[in-house]
This record gives sequence, structure tokens and C-alpha cells, in this order.
Amino acid sequence: MISSRGLSKWANAEEHARANIGSWLLIAIGILSLAHLLRADFGKKKHVKP
Repeated sequence: MISSRGLSKWANAEEHARANIGSWLLIAIGILSLAHLLRADFGKKKHVKP
């Protein structure tokens, strides 16, 4: 049998991992949107200069 302490520790670890994944997703989305903006900016500069 799994002790209640072990179970709560496991649940806590799962919760922590979920929070970590959420923050990593936010970071990834931020980086992707930043890269998209930079790419669009470079594209505009290329079009302006012949």
C-alpha cells in the first residue's frame, strides 16, 4: 500500500511538474511571437531597400 505521505508527495510533484510545463509553454510562446515579430520586421526592411 502507498502511504498517504507518499501519495501527497507524488501529487505535489505532479502539480509542480504541471506548473513547470505551463511556465515553459508561456516562455516558448513568448519566444515564438518575438521571433515572428523580428522576422516580420526584417521582411519589411528587406522590401524597403532594393
